[in-house]
Amino acid sequence: MTPGPALPVSEESLVQTKKCRLILLGLDIFLCLAVSGKIAALFSGQACDVTSIPVTIYTLGNGSNTNMQAAGEFNQDGILDIVVVNAGFNSITIFFGTDGGSFGSTASIATDFLPFAVAVGDFNNGTYTDIVVSNGYSNKIAVILALGNGAYATPINFTTGSEPESIFVVDVNNNNRLDVIVVNYYSNSVSVLLGFDGGRFTVQTAFIVGSYPIAVVVADFNADNRLDLAVTNLIGQTISILVGYENGSF
Repeated sequence: MTPGPALPVSEESLVQTKKCRLILLGLDIFLCLAVSGKIAALFSGQACDVTSIPVTIYTLGNGSNTNMQAAGEFNQDGILDIVVVNAGFNSITIFFGTDGGSFGSTASIATDFLPFAVAVGDFNNGTYTDIVVSNGYSNKIAVILALGNGAYATPINFTTGSEPESIFVVDVNNNNRLDVIVVNYYSNSVSVLLGFDGGRFTVQTAFIVGSYPIAVVVADFNADNRLDLAVTNLIGQTISILVGYENGSF
């Protein structure tokens, strides 16, 4: 396979790439530039030569240390929005999408110390898109329930292991409630917090994995119709597979 042409954005985007997520919204691309506190939106609208794609830069401010991102519909207008983690500001910022494919107004929500990753889902079955953030230095995740029209409730914190990083949202115990899977970098573990009514979660159950885990994905790896976990470990360059029992344990 011959690689396509490179699209110049900024040298800043090459720094701290493990903290950035590239999001594809249809044929558009959304990524963060970790150092400068900027967001790069590459709008194609149709399949075309990548070198001709216009780039729009949205600025969050120097020192924001933008990390992970997630896409969702946060204000119920039928248009996808983006939520971005600002580790340097201890906050997240929502960019509300517009009809033309650009992003207009923003809303910021304070988090605990050093937020790292973000994921979205309907945690209380309220038909709105809720948000969960891992806060690396407070050893907690924050669940932020949607109130509608882009407004959000005060974050509710749940304890994890040491320095939670990557988050995955999925129903692992098949009770029609979303659960949260979070990787704990310094605990060498993955925490499972099972969801129940009202957007609440159980106390974490921790499972030991390899050294310094950094990411997790969830899928049925052994074809038994039960969800399993795969965790990547930084030290030793290993992957830990945790076979699921469908009841939230592995």
